[in-house]
Amino acid sequence: MRKTALVSCLVLGLATVAGAQTFSNPAMIDWAGETAGAAVLYPSEIEVSGLAYSIESVTVTLFGLSHTWCNDLDILLVGPTGASVLLLSDAGGGNEVVDINLTFADGYPEVPSPFVSGTYCPTDVEAYYPDEFPAPAPVGPWDSEMAAFTGTDPNGTWSLYVYDDVGQDTGAIAGGWSITVVPEPTVLSLLSLSGLALVRRRR
Repeated sequence: MRKTALVSCLVLGLATVAGAQTFSNPAMIDWAGETAGAAVLYPSEIEVSGLAYSIESVTVTLFGLSHTWCNDLDILLVGPTGASVLLLSDAGGGNEVVDINLTFADGYPEVPSPFVSGTYCPTDVEAYYPDEFPAPAPVGPWDSEMAAFTGTDPNGTWSLYVYDDVGQDTGAIAGGWSITVVPEPTVLSLLSLSGLALVRRRR
């Protein structure tokens, strides 16, 4: 009986603490020619549903990013509750990149110049051109850390606004993007783990 109770508590604890979920939109994000302005998909959206918890952390990945002048790119992420994070702005210098994958998460170094596939923190490099995103993107200031989404409801529409702030160059995010949501530990999970400890003490 005690062994059964131990297993039940362990399974319940894992079910509520674990379970990162990834949602994707593989549609290409690109520009109509060598002109400054918003991408053709503006915003590119991902619908998240069926998650019965608040957010502990969020990561975002861009697939197949190419651009002929990296620091033209400004990229803004807006969550379902209106929280917003400037993922990328004026970074990478005047370098060309082809078919790289960028993941954004807190606790990592800034995006390098030139871009290299990997995981980085949101990166905003001060530059001559001010950051701007036309409507329907929210007006700044925007947060600079993914922690802005912690504790919020993940369900709803996540919007990625991609803007090229200078003309004469072009690019695309050929494979679209994804968002991974890690659940915040719940009261139920804490009670489950407490029950596990209690069963151990009674043995």
